[in-house]
Amino acid sequence: MDLTDESRVREIVREELSSFTPQKKKRAPNKWQIFLKECAKAQSGDLSYPEKVKACSVKYKESKKNGMNTTTATNNETSDNINNDTGAQNQ
Repeated sequence: MDLTDESRVREIVREELSSFTPQKKKRAPNKWQIFLKECAKAQSGDLSYPEKVKACSVKYKESKKNGMNTTTATNNETSDNINNDTGAQNQ
């Protein structure tokens, strides 16, 4: 390989690296999106999607008001089980 060819290749590589932007990561779905996905499937098939979203939003607001979010309840049960297991090991 000639010296001029090598310098041209290095120049091209530098240009490519300077213009490179890594692909953005996809954000994880939030609690509402997870709830909506499951709730919309459970709604009757004769409802349109916007009507399903409205019905689900009412259910979601009620569950938040009552403090019984499905993910929160699951997390609480898990931490209770961990606490019970550690207590049994200490005895």
